[in-house]
Amino acid sequence: MVGAEQWKRALQLIGDFRETTSPAQFWGGGGEQSVCQLLLSIYSRWGTWPEILKILQEAQVYPDAVTSIDRSRAMRALAKQSSWQSALQIMADTRSAIECDKEMYIAGMNAWVSGHHWRKVFELLQQLQQEDLIPDETVFGRAIAICYRVASSDSDEAASAARAISLLLRDMRQRELSLTTKLWNM
Repeated sequence: MVGAEQWKRALQLIGDFRETTSPAQFWGGGGEQSVCQLLLSIYSRWGTWPEILKILQEAQVYPDAVTSIDRSRAMRALAKQSSWQSALQIMADTRSAIECDKEMYIAGMNAWVSGHHWRKVFELLQQLQQEDLIPDETVFGRAIAICYRVASSDSDEAASAARAISLLLRDMRQRELSLTTKLWNM
């Protein structure tokens, strides 16, 4: 139903299921996709950021209900809805409970850029390394793309962002990470 854009009907069915089952079964789920993942998917596409935050808050009691990938997707959805502060709060809450993975850091980078704080991306890269998560091509590629957006704009920080791209490329070469043509073109 969600794929057919009948999301309101899907929400009704989920509500009916919730009324007839225990909270542990509702949030624990089973199968390919948990109820929490389904709700986050619906609200990320058609909902609003308060609904996303409410689902994440309710599911905290059941840690297996929400994966790091789910949180990252929710963070990206929040950033798209101009609620980048809420996205960063999810990352902060996750850090206090469990360790963040690379997906969470990439989602955090997106959130900072949505708030026009592209320099914070470098802080996240440093934090990533401090937590012994080695930045790979994906992480560097995302950071370069973020800086490229700023560098190709008419903002006062375009020159600084272009310099940052140069530093990121140098760092990638020093780490012997592969550079794609797309990254070189940026």
